[in-house]
Parts: sequence; structure tokens; C-alpha cells
Amino acid sequence: MHFTERLRIEPLTAAHAAAMLPVLSDERLYRYMPAQRHDTVESLAARYRRLEAGPADPDERWLNACLFRIDTGAAIGYVQATVLRRARVALVAYVLAPGHWGHGYANEGLRWLLGHLAAGGEVDVARAQIDDRNAASIALVERLGFARRADVVEDGRPDRIYELRLREPGDAAGPAAPA
Repeated sequence: MHFTERLRIEPLTAAHAAAMLPVLSDERLYRYMPAQRHDTVESLAARYRRLEAGPADPDERWLNACLFRIDTGAAIGYVQATVLRRARVALVAYVLAPGHWGHGYANEGLRWLLGHLAAGGEVDVARAQIDDRNAASIALVERLGFARRADVVEDGRPDRIYELRLREPGDAAGPAAPA
């Protein structure tokens, strides 16, 4: 378990399904995110068990963490990273309950994730892929120091690829995560 100023961050487990189902049930989340929806705690718990088991590819490592408000204890979303070990890249993403948008929680959660990845020493670059219509997420990664690197079309929609250098390759001096 980890803490930031306002968040308790826990490694995702199947036990979080009941707390997360209401978060993931809001239709507004899926405007820019093509994701499988879960209608039952059992379905979501099964997905979380697959995530807990980890990837079949030994070159990958998955980091999935639930975000909880410290003051209320409420689950409000998650952060995730797929670490590609040989490439030293982490593909990062987040989901936040719409009722918590615009209050800095996504920024706080992503800052923790980026710092955690940088401190771990196996990631040099964080990469985010964002639907080009999602102005709030684009603004967030830009505030965190990510730079636009490419545009791609996926599922018929344009996405933007953003990258943030967390540390120089071979740098043993420590992380350069966002301040």
C-alpha cells in the first residue's frame, strides 16, 4: 500500500471488484476509452484475477493499482502500467470516476505511478496513448511534462502518443520523474 497527499494506492486484486464496479459503471468513462464493460462484481473480479496472474510474456510486467480517497475511503479509479522490459518503456493509463474529474486526483495518481516506475529502475520512458478528442487527458499529460511524439489511428479513431523520459538509459543516479 502507498499513500500520496490525498490518495491511498493499493495493488489491484479481485477483492477490489465490489468497490470498483460502481466507478466503472459510469457511461461517461467510455466516451474515449474502448474497454470491456463489466455488469457484475463476479465478471470484474474474474478480470482482476487475470490481471493479478500477470502477463504470459516474460518481457512484460503489469502494474495495476486502485486509487482510494484517504478522507472518505471511497474507490475513485485506478492507474496502470505495462512495463516492456527490453524496451525499458512503460505504457501508462488511468481511469477516474467522473465525479472526481477536475480535482487533481488523476494528476496525483499519475505522479505517484511515474515516480514509482522511475524509482524501480527498469523504465526509462513512460508512454501514453490518448484519443485526440480527450482534451482533459491531453492537458493532464502535458502538465506532467509528456511530449507529443506521434499520431496513430486505432479502431478508426485518431490517437496521440505522448512520452515522458523518466531517466536516461543506464542512469544509476535516480529518477527524473515529474516534480
